[in-house]
Amino acid sequence: TSPVIGQQPQPQTTVEGGNATFVVSATNATQYQWQVLTGTQWVNLQNQAPYSGVTTPTLQISNVPLALNGVQYRVQV
Repeated sequence: TSPVIGQQPQPQTTVEGGNATFVVSATNATQYQWQVLTGTQWVNLQNQAPYSGVTTPTLQISNVPLALNGVQYRVQV
């Protein structure tokens, strides 16, 4: 059975040094991979600062640097 997305990740706003959390809800999901848009290409995130949970339904970004302002993320389920 194919995964069905029940809840899409919602946009987040935080201040420099703050935290952001993105959550997806999916039934029949067996794998998750969060990605970041770098120019025209989506790239898999790795579990390294500031990211954690990159292969789970919840992506956490800690101590957000100003350089991440406006960055786009997605999750493959």
